[in-house]
Amino acid sequence: MSDSTLCFSSWLEEEDKYAPFFRRMQEALRCQGADYTLLEGTRDIWCRDYMPVYGTGGKAVQFRYDPSYLKDDRFRSLPEEFLPYLDMQPVHSELNLDGGNLLLHNATAIVSERVYEENPTWNRRKVERELIEKLELERLIVIPAESREMDMTGHADGMCRIIDDRHILLGDFAFNEKLGENIAEIVERYGFEVLHLSVDPRYYENSGTDWLPAINYLMWEDVIYVPHTGSHYEEAVFECMEGCFGKVVEPVLASEIVEDGGALNCVSWTKK
Repeated sequence: MSDSTLCFSSWLEEEDKYAPFFRRMQEALRCQGADYTLLEGTRDIWCRDYMPVYGTGGKAVQFRYDPSYLKDDRFRSLPEEFLPYLDMQPVHSELNLDGGNLLLHNATAIVSERVYEENPTWNRRKVERELIEKLELERLIVIPAESREMDMTGHADGMCRIIDDRHILLGDFAFNEKLGENIAEIVERYGFEVLHLSVDPRYYENSGTDWLPAINYLMWEDVIYVPHTGSHYEEAVFECMEGCFGKVVEPVLASEIVEDGGALNCVSWTKK
């Protein structure tokens, strides 16, 4: 069992729109014998974005959370309002960065180029130096982002994930194959082998969404919780992920959050 704590925003339980999804998430965790806790005092469900990030040495870093796509401050969570209740005193960084745009594995991190746009007064070298120093990185990989029309957030966790020191899992780029190819070329230069998620094109005609949410999975205690929309075309994706990870795959119907542009990595956070 992990010494860490899996966390979700209490909004998932309290908001009528999200409560059906969260009941399914609770049942999936219960089936696997996993526990969780709720974060009180947050202002939206996307806790991955506004909570602290743990660097290579285990130090918690709180990046500035002021995304350009979130104009209404009523829904911008303020970590200083609830972190004291978690007995946390993270190192602060003035770099404006959503946690969903940061993939970490050991001393390697991946971010999308959207981090440059979110910090217009910083030059690229300063952005990269801040990430490397605060998170104690050995490798920082910067990948291109989706256009704002395709994805307002530009988050890396909607495009790819780090499986281990040698493998990257790439999402399905049915509507932007060139972007997928560019990301694959970049991570391969760093010695990664790229594994691909793909889905029958008819999935997009029947699912009501233009992305494959499986890439935004949650891995917790050796179980891969895979978000899906209920399309039978996604069953082959579950099998693919079992082969990629060699772990138990637990599908979770997540339509209510997928239609708002996120999935399981987005709504979860781990306190160490």
